[in-house]
Amino acid sequence: MLKLIPTRQSWIFYGIFSVCIFIAALYLPYRLFDIDEIDHLAQLEKQVNEIQLVIDRVILKNRMYLHEIKQLRDHHQAVLKIARTELGMIRNDEVIFWIGENNTEKIKP
Repeated sequence: MLKLIPTRQSWIFYGIFSVCIFIAALYLPYRLFDIDEIDHLAQLEKQVNEIQLVIDRVILKNRMYLHEIKQLRDHHQAVLKIARTELGMIRNDEVIFWIGENNTEKIKP
């Protein structure tokens, strides 16, 4: 079997080559990822997180609205309650009497 015995020149070559690789490994990331780019990347990640929070809030509101729509479609009493309280509507067989300073007469629909 043939054994290769490292010579002094090969050790110097490997040493210089190793130092060059080490310097390149340290310098290349610095050159590729400038400090300003890292700050910009951090700002972009912050914006993405803020936008994700807004999206999550909108999704939650949409779910609440879908639940309310489902209730309004399924429950007749809920529709009547909203018609009475928010829209001031009455049924055809009801009569409202306004008691106040200006309105003293009977109002029918």
